[in-house]
Amino acid sequence: MAPYHPLFIEEATLREIPEAMTDVAAKSPVPIATGEGLVHRFEFRRLLDMKGAQIIQPDVLHCGGITELRRIARYAEVFGVEVARTSAAGPWAMWPA
Repeated sequence: MAPYHPLFIEEATLREIPEAMTDVAAKSPVPIATGEGLVHRFEFRRLLDMKGAQIIQPDVLHCGGITELRRIARYAEVFGVEVARTSAAGPWAMWPA
């Protein structure tokens, strides 16, 4: 994929196995994005501690709302990981930021 210069590769492996994501992230010249299916800040913590992604994508409804999403984002900032919030429920669940 690298020759095509994508912005990121989403869900490169099973998100439930951050160890696999870590291996891919370490070897990929393209940033790895994941996290839509993670529902608890400690799942994100495990992913971030293992350096399993350069971009995390918490879903505001699944992760516990705006306050929890902000906690996850602050922790991601410590690792220099970008946050691209997502919502399978559409734009109404994305407001307010």
